[in-house]
Amino acid sequence: MVQYSTTTLVLYLSFPYLSVSFLNTQLVTSDIRRRLLDVVKKARYVGIQGTQFNTYVTLKLQNVKSTTVTVKGPTPCWEQDFLFEINDINLGLLVEVWNKGVIWDRALGYHYLPLTSVAYDEQECGGRWVELEAQLMMRGGAVVGTTGPTGHALLLDCRFEPPFGES
Repeated sequence: MVQYSTTTLVLYLSFPYLSVSFLNTQLVTSDIRRRLLDVVKKARYVGIQGTQFNTYVTLKLQNVKSTTVTVKGPTPCWEQDFLFEINDINLGLLVEVWNKGVIWDRALGYHYLPLTSVAYDEQECGGRWVELEAQLMMRGGAVVGTTGPTGHALLLDCRFEPPFGES
């Protein structure tokens, strides 16, 4: 929500996600809590082992972890929606694809999506294929990227939605 005012500054301290800045002598206030909608659609795996895979996807953002159901085969289809409320656009969404094992699950690949690269959109756009990589890149104990292509790919539809009641 964006409001303009040239004469009055009203700051409600009960709203911790309020930012205030001056732009062309007008006061601009905006609610910086964002709603990130991520739809995990499907995957493509390479190699003969893909037919034996029994996979699920894990999404991690701001100490929140969400997981899809497990689907078998070389081209699993999940079509599962996930909604995250975030307040820091400088973070990233870590997407992990796992093969379910009898004793241990094995990571098939990772994708790191910086939130600054995610657009605002009210409607699903069909998504885009992202390449899964074999290793996480870390800095100061935090994931900052991924590296080492695996050949596997994941179809994601990731977007910010406007807050309820706004268009």
